[in-house]
Amino acid sequence: MSNLEQLSLGLQDIQSSQKENVLEKKFITIADHMKQFEKAMCATAKWLACSKKIQSFDDDVKIKILRTVWFNWGRLEHMTATAKMRIRGSCGKEQLMFSSDTKLNFGNVHIDLSCFSKYSFEQMRYFFSPNEVYYDEAISKMVEMQPSDIELTYLICAICFHITGKHFGGDIEEEMGHLQDVLASDLHDYYCKNNFPMYLLRLKQLLKIKDTFVKLRNIRLEKYEIGGVFKVINMEFSQCTHQEYFHVPC
Repeated sequence: MSNLEQLSLGLQDIQSSQKENVLEKKFITIADHMKQFEKAMCATAKWLACSKKIQSFDDDVKIKILRTVWFNWGRLEHMTATAKMRIRGSCGKEQLMFSSDTKLNFGNVHIDLSCFSKYSFEQMRYFFSPNEVYYDEAISKMVEMQPSDIELTYLICAICFHITGKHFGGDIEEEMGHLQDVLASDLHDYYCKNNFPMYLLRLKQLLKIKDTFVKLRNIRLEKYEIGGVFKVINMEFSQCTHQEYFHVPC
């Protein structure tokens, strides 16, 4: 079994608890935020451990990967779950999956931001445009393409491991480059094995989704930087022991 297949099975296992009939969540509390962070970090660690290639890395490298990818991995997992639910008709165009049994409506949700800012959610609307926060443009492209679990896994890997390599540089960037080469080869073998017609077109669609995610992520990072400069957004979690896990890598 290829490393891409191993990671794909890991993603499917994590998403196996997804319910079809879910409740709409209208208020997100601080406890919800913390629960989501914990869930994303644990799920990311479990997912990374599915790959024999990643298992072979030194523990220091594994920890660095986890530190840089867990937040984006959690967002991407929500996006893929949302796309799957929209394709099945269980999630509306203005909705996003928040957990396996709850979803959000972009225009009908209130968020407690007291751990991030002294300002209210209404006052912070500029920083929380639905398309940017929920990456709706990228989700729509997923729905249009209807990628397989293997393709979704490759997309997640391409984004997360690129961010890791760019953030650390040096030996880590080289290691991430080798890993991405392995996964790209695995994807090629998957396409050939399953006789995908015109698979280069599908690969281009995946890259467009990746580019859209990166574009929206960069917009968010710029806004967060502005918010940090003007003390509108608290860029640190004072109650967290390991601050390095809550640094958003560029």
